[in-house]
Amino acid sequence: MPTKPPALRAPRQPDTVPVAIRLTPTEVAKADRYGAAEFRSRAAFARLMFLRGMAAYEREYALGTDEAQCDAIALHRHADAFVG
Repeated sequence: MPTKPPALRAPRQPDTVPVAIRLTPTEVAKADRYGAAEFRSRAAFARLMFLRGMAAYEREYALGTDEAQCDAIALHRHADAFVG
């Protein structure tokens, strides 16, 4: 009988912080289905999607790791959202 491989998880680090996100029932079902296909937990799949989304965001806006630059761009984008 074939055995299921262990779930892929992020490395345990003492300085990590849990972050809660709100998902619709449809999004939860998709995360469960896609995660299960890769033997990932829902949390591991959500973290992977966050990391991929963050990388895409940084590529799109040419952001580095400079916090001041990230803050300035975020403020600019926030202000643009209110301009009609």
